[in-house]
Amino acid sequence: MPLHLTALPGELREVLTRAVIALDTACNLALVEKVSQQDAATGAVLKWLAENPAIRLPAELSGRRSRMNIKSFRKLIATNEEWLMERILGYAKSWGYAQYTSTLREAWRLSISGFSKALLESTEHGKPELELGPDEQFVDDPIAGFGIIEARLHRERGVSLGMFLGLMKYYRQSYRDLIRQAAFDSCMENDSLNLIERFFDRVEIAFCIEWAESDQSKLIEELQARNRLMTNEKNRYLTIFESHPHMVFILDKDLNLLNLNHAAARRFMAQQSPGAYYYRPGVKEKSNDRFDSEDFRGPRAEKFTTETLKALIPSLAYDLKAFVDAKASQMNFERKIAGQGEDQYFSLTLSESLDVSEKFGGVVLTIEDITDKKWATKELRCAKEAAEAASRTKSEFLANMSHELRTPLNAILGYSQLMQRDPELHAGQHEYLSTINRSGEHLLALINDVLEISKIEAKRITLATKIFDLRAMFGDLYAMFKVQTDEKHLFFDFDGTDDLPRHVIADANKLRQIMINLIGNAVKFTDNGGIAVHAAIKDETDGGMRLVVEVEDTGPGISGDELEEVFHAFEQTETGRQRQGGTGLGLTISREYARLMDGDITIASRLGKGSRFRFECSLRLGQAADLEEEAGPDRVVGLIPGRPAPRILVAEDKQESRLLLVKVLDQAGFKVRQAENGKEALALFKQWSPHFIWMDIRMPVMDGLETTRRIRKLPGGDAVKIAALTASVMEEERESVLSAGCDEFVRKPYRISKIFQVMAKHLGVEYYYENDAPVGPAESESGPRTLKLSLLPEDLREKLTKAVLELDTDRTLSLVQEISRQDFATGAVLKQLAENLEYDRLLAMLEEDV
Repeated sequence: MPLHLTALPGELREVLTRAVIALDTACNLALVEKVSQQDAATGAVLKWLAENPAIRLPAELSGRRSRMNIKSFRKLIATNEEWLMERILGYAKSWGYAQYTSTLREAWRLSISGFSKALLESTEHGKPELELGPDEQFVDDPIAGFGIIEARLHRERGVSLGMFLGLMKYYRQSYRDLIRQAAFDSCMENDSLNLIERFFDRVEIAFCIEWAESDQSKLIEELQARNRLMTNEKNRYLTIFESHPHMVFILDKDLNLLNLNHAAARRFMAQQSPGAYYYRPGVKEKSNDRFDSEDFRGPRAEKFTTETLKALIPSLAYDLKAFVDAKASQMNFERKIAGQGEDQYFSLTLSESLDVSEKFGGVVLTIEDITDKKWATKELRCAKEAAEAASRTKSEFLANMSHELRTPLNAILGYSQLMQRDPELHAGQHEYLSTINRSGEHLLALINDVLEISKIEAKRITLATKIFDLRAMFGDLYAMFKVQTDEKHLFFDFDGTDDLPRHVIADANKLRQIMINLIGNAVKFTDNGGIAVHAAIKDETDGGMRLVVEVEDTGPGISGDELEEVFHAFEQTETGRQRQGGTGLGLTISREYARLMDGDITIASRLGKGSRFRFECSLRLGQAADLEEEAGPDRVVGLIPGRPAPRILVAEDKQESRLLLVKVLDQAGFKVRQAENGKEALALFKQWSPHFIWMDIRMPVMDGLETTRRIRKLPGGDAVKIAALTASVMEEERESVLSAGCDEFVRKPYRISKIFQVMAKHLGVEYYYENDAPVGPAESESGPRTLKLSLLPEDLREKLTKAVLELDTDRTLSLVQEISRQDFATGAVLKQLAENLEYDRLLAMLEEDV
């Protein structure tokens, strides 16, 4: 019967509350008498409570209802699921419940989650009234509902009522422990503990009700269902175990064999059926059981033991001991087992059992037969080594071929360039020299094509972007091929080039080579009609654009089945084979260049009608000022006076190449010495201390790299500038050359202007160029420039006249050099006449100026 304490006068209720808090029994009984005078039933209940202090007084009188912070209670329960799980698991292990129930942590976590969820739902709308009465109904009670569900689950798992109720005491204790460690005040703690007590009371009562109402037939049905579930679960995991493609062995803590899968049985036990070892009759393993070759062909399952396995794999005993001693979670080994035929290879993995239930321990041994993989790997390794050896051979061959061919080409092209400067040569001789030069350039182009395709195959091609005049390039191309088209009486038209931007940034050399190849092929294969080149800019963006060039001819065309072959290395069309020209590499290289420049080359052709090649690439806009900075110098004719001539050492084993470079440098006014090999260069460095060394990389006795390393270790070796000369095209050589101590890297064949550029960069010298050479000293800033030889010292002029009359070239040049130190402009003119052997003009000038 409910108490109606709120109907009491406020003053009486307050006095009674203070007496209760003060634990004043006499005062309580006196006040209860007053309550009885107003409400006999309520007074009777209060009198019984006052006379029995162990019984809790109603919360209305305790004065603590307002102190129960249900929000804090709920937060504590909701945020400590992990703590509660660890607590109950600890109790279960301590008091032996773990051996009868699952020790999977997740299973305990789920049970705690269920209890906490029911507890939070019951306190969702404030503190619930969980006190138990004789007329309590559990059917609609959510807490009781949770208890009923738990009862059914645990009964199905084979848990007895006594076991469950015993375990519930520790669940209750875990939640009580959580309340006590929460540091609530005493009133909050007492209310929270009371709430926990009543919660678990309701769960246990509901559990017992469910258990009592279950008859025997229902229990048997549940047991059968449980057995079916366990069987299915066992079969599921056994199927996974038996289906594993590798051999798996399960060993206990003492390393005795517990089970092995079908792959292991098939490999070691002559086709046992799946699951045979699991369902074998129980046989104790004998430590002295051995397995001979006869037994191996068809043993009974129960005879296969750990000792059997150790006999089959001799290293296993050692591996198991190493694993146990290392206390590792996993170890892997590869083992070779010699057989009657070929050797067999196995990969053994020893793993610590991942005992999720903490009831089983031991080792899992997984064996994979990797014999086929080993042989395949060995074959691949041999193939790789053979390929690498072939690649090295190819690289060495290309490097040697590059050096052997490019070095003499350097001399051919260099001397032909020098000879072309001779004004005394008649037109026929100039034509001969031009033919030599063109043939040398063509041979060099063929060599470069072969080497370039090798670099492309090795993915060693990179872009060297710079600013250049695009319109000027197309102008040069037009002029270059106009001569050939005129000779063949073909029309030749360039369209759209005037609308192209002038200054662009791209790899000018590769772009020029692509265009030369496309237009050159068109001219070569066209005998009637002509060639049209159309250029345009498309898809312009901020600073970027696409150059599109179409080269169309009226040549023989290409058949459809040969269209793609024209881009294959060393492949030529039928027309190309008939013409017997080229290497079949031009279009291959050009397309690779185009793709490297974010573009491509495509072709459209009709047999007998002609072909149209379309080339695209990416460009960027450039500034004219940058182009002017990169403009190359004119021909060097001397050094600017005012500072001593640098000492230059030329180390080169090929005489023609060495003499060419010596002559070029000597004519420019440098002091030059030469060495045939690295040993001579080293000796000259010690004696002469040159300012700059041109070092050929490949030389007999001592090569250029070793010579450079030794020079760098000598006194003054860190100051001298060293430039490497090489005929190799391999980019790897650049790195080795620079790492050896060289300051620069110049490939052969080189342009003479490149030689002077490198020396200006590293020595800081300034040159006097051909276009700067005056006719004579200036009489005035605006008047004609004439030579005034009369201003020279008389003895010097007489010596020069005598040398000229005697045709003594060396003496003449020596005197001219002396004159240059006094008057550079006059000396430059005299030097040019002397070098060109124009003694008649030189003598006339000396006589006229007397």
